[in-house]
Amino acid sequence: ILDFCLFHFPSDIIEAVSTIAVHEKEGHLWPRVAIFPAVAPGVLHGARLSSLQVVDLESQKTMYTSGVSDSEELSSLQVLDADTFAFCCTSGRLG
Repeated sequence: ILDFCLFHFPSDIIEAVSTIAVHEKEGHLWPRVAIFPAVAPGVLHGARLSSLQVVDLESQKTMYTSGVSDSEELSSLQVLDADTFAFCCTSGRLG
């Protein structure tokens, strides 16, 4: 289990907002992370396309999983709006 912590910078003080346990079995790969800014913010993360998921920060519940078996490594994630994200795999595949 890999934990990552989200921080908020409201002023000169750094505040921890939440910690999410990431169950990755990827060895040397680190998960990619993007934040959905909303009233109930979520975290999009995964190391491979097959492991992409969105976790609600308040409830710590998984709200979305990719549901694909493609194990391509992710190189980047980007949240576009409250309902849309984009990804790029190390092969150059975009989605």
